[in-house]
Amino acid sequence: MNEDFMDLEKILSSCQRISACLDKDRLRQQVSKIVFNLCDCEAVLWISGGFDYPRLSAVYPASKKEARSMADPRKFLRYGSKKIRMDKLNPPALIHPFTVESMIVCQVGDSPQDFITIINPSPELSESDIEKLFSILEKQVEIQNNLIGQLEAAQKMALIDDLTGLYNTRYFQESLEREWKRGERYKSSFSLLFVDLDDFKIINDRYGHLTGSAILQEIADILKMGVRNVDSVFRYGGDEFTVILPNCSEKDAKQVKGRLQEMINNHKFSSPDGKPFSITASVGVASYPNDGEKIQQLIESADRSMYQEKTTEALVT
Repeated sequence: MNEDFMDLEKILSSCQRISACLDKDRLRQQVSKIVFNLCDCEAVLWISGGFDYPRLSAVYPASKKEARSMADPRKFLRYGSKKIRMDKLNPPALIHPFTVESMIVCQVGDSPQDFITIINPSPELSESDIEKLFSILEKQVEIQNNLIGQLEAAQKMALIDDLTGLYNTRYFQESLEREWKRGERYKSSFSLLFVDLDDFKIINDRYGHLTGSAILQEIADILKMGVRNVDSVFRYGGDEFTVILPNCSEKDAKQVKGRLQEMINNHKFSSPDGKPFSITASVGVASYPNDGEKIQQLIESADRSMYQEKTTEALVT
């Protein structure tokens, strides 16, 4: 065992730094930095989303372009099905800028959603050293995740729309800014949908506000069913909704748009007299960075796309 590696003072200091993190992004970055310093490695990558939707959540050193331009995270997760596994590798397709002499993939806690990949750790470290480090870090991360979860739950109450149960406009702005920062930092793409119900005022006037409120609740359920778990749906105001699609290209976003419109069009809503009726929705699409490198540009692009579709439909009818 490397005695310096398991120095109690270093471990205690690391735990104190972790306990100061009050959001998950900062927690991931801090843990990645701790692992980097203790393992004397070339880079540390935190991969979230598990096998279904892996994404790079943190890199240390954050300035390393090599790490940010890494290949598909799935290539790392192939080696991470066990809690800890050390592989001697040198595949040029894995991380193009690195010569990977050794790589350790560690599952963080019991969740299959998070993995830390340590690139070229010190050869003096044994697998036992790594196991002992992660046994300590896992407990601290679990404690901190629980605390962050409690804080988020309290904050969430102020970020939920009372009628639909969706996130509100305030949280939309926060989420979009967070996704934009992630896209700018890791050179990744994401997409934004603006959804507006067609002729909703007419329906509201005809059937009354109770029916209108029920429609908005059903639309919220349809939107949540039509997107992935990693996507976020918001009530933007009135009969407008927004959807943030992480790691989603414009092409894929248009497929999501088509699916949501089909689900809304095919849904039968109930009127007070018991007769079913249908409604339609106009959906605008904008993708980062192609449709705007700034947040406001992206919002305006999605809004403009939605109104163009609404105008086109009006001319056709």
